[in-house]
Parts: sequence; C-alpha cells; structure tokens
Amino acid sequence: MDKLSLLLAHLLTLSVVVASVGNGGNPDGFSVNRGPAKLQFYWHDRHLGENATAVTVAQSPTTNISKTLFGIVKVFDDPLTILPNETSDLIGRAQGMYFSADQNVVALQMVMTLVFHEPKYLGSTLIVMGRNPPADLVRVLAIVGGTGIFHSVSGYARISTVLDDPSTGYFIVEYNCTITYPKGWYSSF
Repeated sequence: MDKLSLLLAHLLTLSVVVASVGNGGNPDGFSVNRGPAKLQFYWHDRHLGENATAVTVAQSPTTNISKTLFGIVKVFDDPLTILPNETSDLIGRAQGMYFSADQNVVALQMVMTLVFHEPKYLGSTLIVMGRNPPADLVRVLAIVGGTGIFHSVSGYARISTVLDDPSTGYFIVEYNCTITYPKGWYSSF
C-alpha cells in the first residue's frame, strides 16, 4: 500500500507539472488564442560619421579586396521609427549584428533583438535573424521568438530598402512584421 501511495503522489505531482507547462506555465490556466499580429516600422542604419549607429568590430584580412566584403562584422544599435523620416516618433531600437557571409553576392547574416520602448509594448522584444541580400527588392527574415507581450511568438519580417545612400552611410529599411502567437498563448501583461 505504501508503494501505491507513493506512486500516486508522484503521478499527481507529474500531472500538475505537465498541466502547468502545457498552458505556458500559467498557474491559473488563463489562455488566449490570438490571430497573427502586424507591425510596421522603419530601421535607420548609419555607419559613417560621428553619429554612426553601426560600427565594424572585425574583418578578415581579405575583406577589403572581396567584392562582397566577405568577413566583415558590424554591431549596431539602430533607431526604429513609425515613419521613414529620422524625426518620426521613436518606438524602439534594433540591437545586434550583421556580417557578410557570402563570397559570391552581397548578403548579410542578420542577428538582432528589436527592443520596443513604446508604453503599449512594455519593453517587449522580438528576436529576428536570417539572410539579407540588400540588392533584392524584398527580403524575408525569420522572427524566432520574443519577450514580454511577444513571448513565444514566431513569424517573419518582410523588409525593403527605402533609402540607400552609400556616400553618407545612411540606410532606411521598412519592416513589415507578421507575428504568430502559439495556440493557448497567454500574457500576464
């Protein structure tokens, strides 16, 4: 009888843990099924001058003779705005790095966290990564997760260049994000 009681106690404990994990760790079991969310904003990248928001932190010995700048690594802390102009309302920052990893065409590997400062996002983040060949009119990067109101999300960002000015090192990229929440998603926000 003692073994049976012990087994039942373990099974009950395991059931509670599985139930808690099954609803996202929410002890009250409150969940919301949400459809995809859409976000649009503009990423401002400046890598020349005093106000540079992207800087080179590494490069290979052959980067300067490579037609694709193969081997260059840049770290950035770029503003995100509602409209394409620099004076538009700031909604957050894109923080991360990009590097040239293709020897045949210019294509950047992007790894970044989008940190949203607007009150309705409560400091939430989106994690974005993928291959970005800037010469393509439209590129797609993966949204692989997030925090805050975006925790456990996935999705994609369709991006396109709005301004490309190599003489000033200033680029503006439009981001159109589609965010999918997992089934049974909940938020304590």
